[in-house]
Amino acid sequence: MSTSKEAEQAAGVAVDRGAIQFHVSTTRSEWKEHYLMGEKLEVSPGELYGAGAYVRVLGDNTKAAADMVRTSAAPNSDDFRGLMLILKNPAQVLSENTATRFTDLATQLSSTGFHLEQAAWNYQVQDRTNAAGLAHTISAKDYGPAQVTEVPNAISYGQPQTVDTTAPASHPDDLRSLIDSTMGYLADVDSKIKEITQYSLIESAIEPLAGNWNGLKTIGDAYEKGGNALESSGNDLTSSSSRLDPTWDGSAAIAYGEYSSNLARGLVWEGAAGRLLKQGLYLAAEKIAEAVKAVLEYVKRALEQFVDFGSVKGTVKTLAKQFPVFGQAYTVYKVEELVQELVSTAMKIYDDTVKTVEAVQEFLDFAKDPIGYVKQSAEDQIQQRINEKVGPYKDALDKGKQTVDNARDLATVADSRGITDRPNAAYDAGNQWDDAR
Repeated sequence: MSTSKEAEQAAGVAVDRGAIQFHVSTTRSEWKEHYLMGEKLEVSPGELYGAGAYVRVLGDNTKAAADMVRTSAAPNSDDFRGLMLILKNPAQVLSENTATRFTDLATQLSSTGFHLEQAAWNYQVQDRTNAAGLAHTISAKDYGPAQVTEVPNAISYGQPQTVDTTAPASHPDDLRSLIDSTMGYLADVDSKIKEITQYSLIESAIEPLAGNWNGLKTIGDAYEKGGNALESSGNDLTSSSSRLDPTWDGSAAIAYGEYSSNLARGLVWEGAAGRLLKQGLYLAAEKIAEAVKAVLEYVKRALEQFVDFGSVKGTVKTLAKQFPVFGQAYTVYKVEELVQELVSTAMKIYDDTVKTVEAVQEFLDFAKDPIGYVKQSAEDQIQQRINEKVGPYKDALDKGKQTVDNARDLATVADSRGITDRPNAAYDAGNQWDDAR
């Protein structure tokens, strides 16, 4: 490969070796045309490489978020009983699809960084004929492209914001503690009834609702963390692109500016979606807990009739002492009657709670594949169909009186551009020698 001054002149390359920036034109005639027209291809290989290395780190951060979501947002089968079964399959598909989508975005970022680094080398070597065939690569990664050796005078873009992709702490199952705090000693009375009649008023009442609703909170925390990590990557991508922009001109630079803007918008969309998923899952958990508590209060009133409060002041006679009065046959009959009433009452509370849970389910179904969802819509109906999904979810959150202001996130998720404009492949500089058009 020729690198002499004569070879540079023959290639029509104007170089200022003492400066970071230099200008390149593909032939003498093109050089003349560009400069006579007052246009030029402008690039700083050091800046371009620095931007590429920075974007690679964003890819690493996004991959870490994908791995965390894949494990931490997957539902635990033991948690999903009763009403929560409505959410089990949607939660499973959501975690798998979200982790896959995050991984795809990580690969796009990593590959884009690779192409920016390679483009920096192609500009750096200056001989277009050979530059495209050069591969300044070293050890391969487990995802995305191989790494690229650093160009001379590479400029560091520093480190992106630190993101937290550690697994969220598990929320403990508090069904037992809720029963104890609500029922008090009457939980023991219920246990005694079960020994004799084989019926537990508590179990019969809460079975349609039961489940570790706090498991929903753990899943919600995972989506919030993952979404925040991707939003951080999106904001950092925008910042790095803004820094790179003044040092790179030409059609390849223009294409990258548009690409990075669309990719950043898609990453920010994931951040808003993650936080909204947390809000909805927390709301569903709280609604289920409220329903269980309401049923337990009803059970508590029912059980009190099996306890004699009046015979001795301050003393509670237990069920065992009541049997001689009522008789076991009467007790069994009365418990069977109460079970029927309790199931009827529980189902009424269930029906009211299920409306909130189904609103969360609808949003989970949308969030599991937003790109596929809009592809099923006619172009002029995309925004309307998104609004149809987001609107009821907003109403559910508003009724839940969530303390977090969701207005910005709801607006971001409802903006179809965050879905429709996001790239589905890495940026490639292509013919990076073309000038601006």
